[in-house]
Amino acid sequence: MDPDALVGGKSLEELQREAAAAAAEPQGQCAQCGRTFRQSVLMRHQKTCGKGSKRRVFNASKQRELPDQNMVLATQAPTKAAKEAKQSKWKQQHEAFQQAMKNNKLVAAVEKGEAPASALQSLPPPPDNRVPCPHCSRKFAPDVAERHIPKCKNIIAKPKARRF
Repeated sequence: MDPDALVGGKSLEELQREAAAAAAEPQGQCAQCGRTFRQSVLMRHQKTCGKGSKRRVFNASKQRELPDQNMVLATQAPTKAAKEAKQSKWKQQHEAFQQAMKNNKLVAAVEKGEAPASALQSLPPPPDNRVPCPHCSRKFAPDVAERHIPKCKNIIAKPKARRF
């Protein structure tokens, strides 16, 4: 290391001398918290030590206590039927994709003559949760439809509505 290198505007030798002087300084104990500090720092610490609020002690046994019956019912896991009723969008898309892949294998088997044509199943249409606009017949996501429909109602020069 370069002995002339500056660290924080001071040379390395100056920093080492200050550290040695700080280590040689007598230490005192805080009367409030019992921690030990250098005498030059102790006065500054004691000013702020009493200001802070006491920290609440965590009581693990209280945390383990059983809540009342109403809380138990509210925090119970939903039943399996309730979970199946509300599937995530990803899971619905995943299952639709798996069904499409199985159907494609059946189509290939029917084309080769390995399976009867009656084995093919029609795929259900994908779920559409978009809201149609009554004025222009376009479909929007629910939150976007809330903004669009009032504006569309007041538009004078509307393009012809699309026919589906």
